[in-house]
Amino acid sequence: MDLDGELEKTIRREIMWEPNARDSQINISVEEGHVLLGGWVNSYAEKWAVEKIASRVAGIRGFATTLALRGSGYPL
Repeated sequence: MDLDGELEKTIRREIMWEPNARDSQINISVEEGHVLLGGWVNSYAEKWAVEKIASRVAGIRGFATTLALRGSGYPL
């Protein structure tokens, strides 16, 4: 079983159910249990919601983020 692939699917599924994470462009990569979130979000609330989702998924060893607020051009 590909644990990294399963973790990515779980995070994507959880984000899909998050009301604050609509119409975002979030990239998720997982390597050896470490999650990297990248892409664009529409608000700080969305960023925090996505980070919280990633941090609570069982099996991850850690995560980092380069999420940027849409229109700002800078990572948050």
